[in-house]
This record gives sequence, structure tokens and C-alpha cells, in this order.
Amino acid sequence: MFVSDYFKGINSFEYLDNYNLVTLDFTTKILEEVFDENKMVVSIAKGE
Repeated sequence: MFVSDYFKGINSFEYLDNYNLVTLDFTTKILEEVFDENKMVVSIAKGE
């Protein structure tokens, strides 16, 4: 995770500093930006 974050320009040690900034409104805004109902798919997996 640390290496991946480094190459993305993210300081992994700042996560805890920013933890309190995450609110329900912020989370809802991100979900609305990321998830597009027009791109949803359904997968059905059956066992034997």
C-alpha cells in the first residue's frame, strides 16, 4: 500500500490526520461522482 500510494503522490501517514474530515455528506458526494447507474452490471454465479 505504501509503495502504491507513493507513486500516486499520496503520503500514507496523512490518512489518520484526515480521518476526521470524512463526513456523511462527503461520502455521499463521492459515491454520486464515482458510481454511475448507467454503467451497472449484474453477475450471477452458480455453484455445482
